[in-house]
Amino acid sequence: MKFRAVVNATGPWLDLVRSLEDVRSTPLVRLSKGVHVVVPRVGAWQAGLALFDDSGTAIAIPWQGMLLLGATDTPHEADPTRLAVDRTDIRQVLDRFANVLPPEQLREDRVAHTFAGLRVLARGESPTAQARRRHVVAVGPGGMVSIAGGKLTTHRLIAMDALQHLPAEVRPRRRAPRDQPLGYPCSRSSESLLRARVDSDTAIHLIGLYGEDVRRIAAYDQHVPDAFDRIDPRGPDVWAQVDFARDEESALTVDDIVRRRTTLAVRGLGSGPVAEAVRKRLARSDGLVKAELSIF
Repeated sequence: MKFRAVVNATGPWLDLVRSLEDVRSTPLVRLSKGVHVVVPRVGAWQAGLALFDDSGTAIAIPWQGMLLLGATDTPHEADPTRLAVDRTDIRQVLDRFANVLPPEQLREDRVAHTFAGLRVLARGESPTAQARRRHVVAVGPGGMVSIAGGKLTTHRLIAMDALQHLPAEVRPRRRAPRDQPLGYPCSRSSESLLRARVDSDTAIHLIGLYGEDVRRIAAYDQHVPDAFDRIDPRGPDVWAQVDFARDEESALTVDDIVRRRTTLAVRGLGSGPVAEAVRKRLARSDGLVKAELSIF
């Protein structure tokens, strides 16, 4: 394989890949573990809440019909692949909101879902909670550009910084990021036709997840009788999402479907009979639909 440039954007594995280029390289980043907890929302609360103290920022925001609480900010020295959420993590998140949320909402038995991620931070002496969330970039002796960290809100600037460090012969001419949104928002015609076919909650759910791609989701209704049936009556996800993930997004496993392609897991619905039904659906082929919806 031949190539003219390499960008190392491997997140928590950044320094490991750098050491493959240069065994004498010194670590560039450190890792911080952030845990989020999802609990059922009580009442019609629509506001977001943020807390600030020496432990970092904590948020409580309505999300997918639930309440998302987080996040912790603790150093992570272990292998990134061994990231997991334990009871101590959950208790730490819930306790942050003990003075502002009703006690019944913070019971451990009400937790529907948890997840964790690793922040990639520049090395420094300050606690991870106070560390600046800036990205770091370095060019190795062989010319490999390594970049990591930063925040999702600055992803385009981070990408431009990496590209500007490439060798001159492959460096892009454009020096400013584009401002167009990623993906395509749902058009009024697509929204109107979708709302005519499904209930309001399902329409809002699908539009929020897929934007203009609801056209392709809706195509399954012409070929699969239960395409718009809910996978579980307690959530808005429908079977067309599973078909689309299998046929168009290369989803292969139940875990991929319930955790990444639907909101089943975050609602506490991703196991047991639901998981088995999803497994059977993945094995089907009669949902294969490649054409655009003709009614659109």
